[in-house]
Amino acid sequence: MAEATGVLIIGETAGGQLSPTTREVLAAGRQVADTLGQELAIGLLGNTLADAAPQAIAFGADRVYSVTHPALADF
Repeated sequence: MAEATGVLIIGETAGGQLSPTTREVLAAGRQVADTLGQELAIGLLGNTLADAAPQAIAFGADRVYSVTHPALADF
């Protein structure tokens, strides 16, 4: 099994937008990833994430993993 690398955070969205807390965690995660010389990824779950993924990249993520489904509208 290959050893895992990189930094992964799980983000929170509201109304299809990244929450302020997630933006703060992305900033901290970016610092950690840069210190380690690794990639920063974020996982997002929700109903409407079309705007959240580009926001995550703009706030420092290198990669976005997203799961979109109507059942995730109210979690």
